[in-house]
Amino acid sequence: MFVMYDVVLTGKGPNLADPPQCKCVTRKTLARLLRTKVITRGAAGLRGELHANLIAFDKQWNLALTDVLEIWHKRAVTKRKIPPAIGAPVDKGTAAAMYPVPKVTEKPIGKGVWECRRHVPQLMVRGEHIVLINLVQR
Repeated sequence: MFVMYDVVLTGKGPNLADPPQCKCVTRKTLARLLRTKVITRGAAGLRGELHANLIAFDKQWNLALTDVLEIWHKRAVTKRKIPPAIGAPVDKGTAAAMYPVPKVTEKPIGKGVWECRRHVPQLMVRGEHIVLINLVQR
């Protein structure tokens, strides 16, 4: 069950009178709509950062985020392999046109490492991938 923004403001719903200490900061961000920085992990270590507005969370720390700026680093590829075209192209007016793929911008930062950024309107993050949630001051 997600704790939604309206539930935090009104105090109706799950027992919000005595919230656990670890979720106190998360509840404050919901009430004030503050910007948060979420550090995520991958299989081999840290994956990247998400700068977003927190909308909802649950007891497994699954997060619903809006206005997300995703930042990650990757090694430069020496040879880029172009995969063969599979199947027929998608017609205009279908899902590809209704939900455009976010554009990724890449910027070299040195020693063969690139910083990648993309903006996503809404994102759901599974709790097992979250390392840290921080408040970002505007």
